[in-house]
Amino acid sequence: MTAIAFAGKAGVCADVSLSETGPSVRFHVSLVDNYFDTTITYESEEWEIEFVEYTLSNILKERDESTKRKACAQSAWNNLEENQKSCIKEFIHYLK
Repeated sequence: MTAIAFAGKAGVCADVSLSETGPSVRFHVSLVDNYFDTTITYESEEWEIEFVEYTLSNILKERDESTKRKACAQSAWNNLEENQKSCIKEFIHYLK
């Protein structure tokens, strides 16, 4: 299932269980700005599965972009001189 592959890459928990109607997969993760928690089952309609895959791909995309922004920030920080780093540390709260 594509959704489980997206979940693993995006850091989303995917719990698989078996009920009397068949298998079900619960996807859940706590994000900075919201909480994603949904379950798809054997009886789920195609649009429900596509929505879960779409949401998971967006979570993965945002995590990848965040990783790139973090690397950019680290690179910029590493290129600063020590006195520049000290100034930023002292006045970081003014920069927000």
